[in-house]
Amino acid sequence: MMKTKGFTLIELVIVIIILGILAVTAAPKFINLSSDAEIGTLKGIAGAMKGYVTTSVAEGYIKGRNGPPINSATYQLGNVGLIAYVPRGDDDTLTGEGTDGNLLPEIYEAIELDVVGAGMVHARRVLNGWYAPVLTYKSQVSVATPSAEQIIATNCYVDYQPNPRKAKVVVVISGC
Repeated sequence: MMKTKGFTLIELVIVIIILGILAVTAAPKFINLSSDAEIGTLKGIAGAMKGYVTTSVAEGYIKGRNGPPINSATYQLGNVGLIAYVPRGDDDTLTGEGTDGNLLPEIYEAIELDVVGAGMVHARRVLNGWYAPVLTYKSQVSVATPSAEQIIATNCYVDYQPNPRKAKVVVVISGC
């Protein structure tokens, strides 16, 4: 009598069922990868902002000690408008300053952030007498032009809070 080697149809069906059950239980862990990518991007943007602010403040101190004093008036660092050593939180069209007219807050220009290309939206609010822009993904809000309050309500945003020599960058990811 000949012995055949292989799997029976029942054994194959059982293995397929087991693999299906494993796939159903493991899939939710991998479906959320886009959220992880968005969180990572927001953290990266916040890190770039913090780095630029630190650099601009340091350059302001150096210029203030070794050259003509820099006061709180607006001046340029490259193509970026600064006030009291930190990138401004408003945009060119609202102040009439700057030449590029691209409607972005100076901090976004400083880190070369393409808000539209990244699928993001931003708004600004007044905070301690300074314009403070806040940024999130378009997918987080239900309107095309959200207010700063609507963006903050998403709990998934980067908030730039300029103050003379003490700019602060806050990233909130609990709602992403």
